[in-house]
Amino acid sequence: MTAVRAASTPETFDITGMITLTGKTTSSGLPTGFACAGAGGYSDLSPAAAVKVSDESGTLLAKGHLTGSSGRSGYCIFDFTVTDVPRGIKFYEVEISHRGGLSYTEAEAEDGLALTLGD
Repeated sequence: MTAVRAASTPETFDITGMITLTGKTTSSGLPTGFACAGAGGYSDLSPAAAVKVSDESGTLLAKGHLTGSSGRSGYCIFDFTVTDVPRGIKFYEVEISHRGGLSYTEAEAEDGLALTLGD
């Protein structure tokens, strides 16, 4: 008799994605990997911006950061990653900087996110 083992699902997963900023941007004084960042009212979208993942009650589950950017005058696309996000949560609220969170199911979050912000 052969035993069949179910493939185990990891207890955590990573959330990756991008946020596209249309509006005031800058390209000066940025670290390697960042071609642009927000300026003016969008200056919080910078290499130092945090990406927070919380559960439905607002409890912080994991924290990540912007990992790089590309773009030119008037728009900037940032990549982000949050690692070790626990599975089995009703919904995941993802917030970049202080911009307010958006909610996703586990499947949506695991597929990768594409967000937009700006004028």
